[in-house]
Amino acid sequence: MTTRAVRAATGHEPSSKQRSRLHAEPIIFAGVVLLQLVPLAIMPYVIATDGPSHVAGAWVLGHYSDVDSALQRQYYQIDFFPSPNMLTELLLAGLMRIVSPAAAEKLLVAGYLVAFPCAVRYAVRSINHSAGWLGFLALPLTFNYLFFSGFYNFCYGVALSIFTMAFVWRHRRRWDLWSSVVLALLLLLTYGTHLLPFAMTLLFITAMVAWDALPEARRQRRSGIPWSSVAGNLGGHVLPPLLAALPAVILMAAFLDRFSEMGPLKIVYKPPVRLLAGLATPVIMLLTTYTRAEIFLSFLLTAAIVSLVIAAVRDAGRDATRGVAAPLAGVVIIAIFLNGAVPDEVGTLSYIGNRIALYVVLFALLWLAAQPSSRRTRWFACGTALAVAFSLALVRFPVESRYNMHVHEFMSARQVLRPGSTLVMLRLWTDTPPFARFPDQDPLLHITSRLAVETKGVDINHREAMYSYFPVQFRSEYNLRHRFGPRFSGLKSVSEWSELLKDDRAGRAHIDYVLLLGRRHPDQAVREDPRLTEVMDQLTKRYRRAYISEPLGLVEVYEHR
Repeated sequence: MTTRAVRAATGHEPSSKQRSRLHAEPIIFAGVVLLQLVPLAIMPYVIATDGPSHVAGAWVLGHYSDVDSALQRQYYQIDFFPSPNMLTELLLAGLMRIVSPAAAEKLLVAGYLVAFPCAVRYAVRSINHSAGWLGFLALPLTFNYLFFSGFYNFCYGVALSIFTMAFVWRHRRRWDLWSSVVLALLLLLTYGTHLLPFAMTLLFITAMVAWDALPEARRQRRSGIPWSSVAGNLGGHVLPPLLAALPAVILMAAFLDRFSEMGPLKIVYKPPVRLLAGLATPVIMLLTTYTRAEIFLSFLLTAAIVSLVIAAVRDAGRDATRGVAAPLAGVVIIAIFLNGAVPDEVGTLSYIGNRIALYVVLFALLWLAAQPSSRRTRWFACGTALAVAFSLALVRFPVESRYNMHVHEFMSARQVLRPGSTLVMLRLWTDTPPFARFPDQDPLLHITSRLAVETKGVDINHREAMYSYFPVQFRSEYNLRHRFGPRFSGLKSVSEWSELLKDDRAGRAHIDYVLLLGRRHPDQAVREDPRLTEVMDQLTKRYRRAYISEPLGLVEVYEHR
């Protein structure tokens, strides 16, 4: 509760003890947010599956016109269409003009780690000035499964969308030219990060506008006011946000029309068991990444949020879904429905259910901000959130340390690579976490792209460059998706390796180096594949082994003869 809230509730100025307690909450919050940056500063590398792919794309984007980037201009083209997934690419490209690629990625991640919890706190305080304590519940959610997957654009999109929703809430009944222009810019930025956060922001705006407009329209009609006058009276509430959203909506429509030219999209729904688990325990699906201990900690956070919901309904009764809380309860229900109704994959957009599940939790926090709460409730929620956040950091630290060691050993291969070379990695071993939710959950999946950046080379299996919704794209003749077909997902099978090595040219691209990952301990499926012998014969015929990493022998480097 703020000083203003205490004054309103008691009719007098708060005591010095009350004031110190009021000022302590934002200081503690800021301190914990900064503490979240400590692992980022300690670890040499950011461990995120798609992170190296984004770093490589941003590096090409920022250095495309450099004199020594002829190889990049040969392989890549830049698409300047304002599509989603562009904002963080531009930000990362700009940072890499100033600092090293590894430092630039850390700065980008640090921006998200600060922006996300601060945006949630700003949002709950926009609804209720004394609800800043709910921002603590966002701290464990910051390091979620989607972040560790390397979905940097989506993560920034969530932070921007929550901030935009808060801005809409604050100005929804008093729009002017300035606030309308700011809203239009915020929506353009949100669109520029990711399509799903933008869509969820539009959902929120629509719900708020409809909730404010429809009851007022009914009231005016009962008073005998003609429809034309009713429409004119409501125009000041409805038109500004709709007009502000128009530029970004036009861009979205143009992008979707462009995207439809790719042909039929693969649509995959979750199996019923996974769907029910995700609907029942969205927090667990979001936080469980590396270890089974994360499941227990996710249960604790889930229990805390459910306890807050039960307490709010018990204390407020029917008022829990009335007044300002009504539209917020509505967006929670809609998000839950979407989480169960939409496919989990549409084309190359995956984990849609997990992405929407994050909004289910965030919308629930916004609804809780509109509910009364006791001091005991606030202390319980903040204490649980902090305990879960610190415990998650502790159980993940050993796993991330191990992955940093693996990345460091893999990156040692750069000492034998000629600058400006083409690379490809053949993965005989999947470096899955101790508790892997999916078979291809491997932080080293795109690590060759990081090595390509460090050597100013090209990873011909650069995932991001294979798709038309990123600004940096392979030229058609070098795109492996064009060679293997639109279902190609990145050299994961022995048959694809064999086809690639039968002619050591990817399109017209000469492959200078092949990096063999995990030859000492290959996966069982790879070891038992009869075509593996053929692949190794092709490899040794055209390439010579130039390097074996130490101490694990994690990667072998083969140089073209």
